[in-house]
Amino acid sequence: MFPYTEFQLTLAEYSVEKESITGNCVHYNRIDATRPSIPAKVAYLAFEVPANAYVYLDNPNAPLAPSPIGHAFVAPPGATGYFGDYVLVGNKTVEFRQDIAAARAGARAVLPRDTVLEPAEQSSWDRPQEGNQS
Repeated sequence: MFPYTEFQLTLAEYSVEKESITGNCVHYNRIDATRPSIPAKVAYLAFEVPANAYVYLDNPNAPLAPSPIGHAFVAPPGATGYFGDYVLVGNKTVEFRQDIAAARAGARAVLPRDTVLEPAEQSSWDRPQEGNQS
């Protein structure tokens, strides 16, 4: 069982040229989401972010399990992209899953009407460890 009451997910804007997150260890563009760590149905969240690459920041309390799908994405300009589902599993690990059909159905409540949700382009850049972003 996860020993914390909340689970935090952080996706950081990533510079392919620098091979690190944008900004520095204090100031950088990121997507943060905090959810209760108790079992619950999937909740879809929407964020408006600059078009760029984003990478999952490993949290030492909930590292990302190896995934053949990848762990980095490109948010395209002028589009609504689906990165995937990050699921906290019982062994203090985050699993990454993708189900675009379920995401389209579930995201209707958080997206403007007539928005088309498309899978974001995947990549596999090395992801930084949280607290090690400078």
